[in-house]
Amino acid sequence: MALNARQRTFVEEYINNPSSVAEAVKKAGYRTTNPHSTAAKLLVHPAVKEGIRRQRERLQKRHDMTRDKLALMLMETYHVADTVSDRLKAIRQLADLYGL
Repeated sequence: MALNARQRTFVEEYINNPSSVAEAVKKAGYRTTNPHSTAAKLLVHPAVKEGIRRQRERLQKRHDMTRDKLALMLMETYHVADTVSDRLKAIRQLADLYGL
């Protein structure tokens, strides 16, 4: 199933900033009073899910990044952090990386 133009734009915007799904919906041209609801529907749409998966895979290959490399970088950040706050941020990001 192919993506339409708005879905493609949503995928690109979502990949660029996954923490702002409402903004991705708006930039994709969806006119809605509840962008979070629209985003939720888009994120479970099979073609959109596949588009996001493919885009992430392309980016991962382009940047030669794996989960293990990212985890190593976060562990290094933890060990060189100057403050407890910075260490906690690294811990939170590691937990997110592993879905904890």
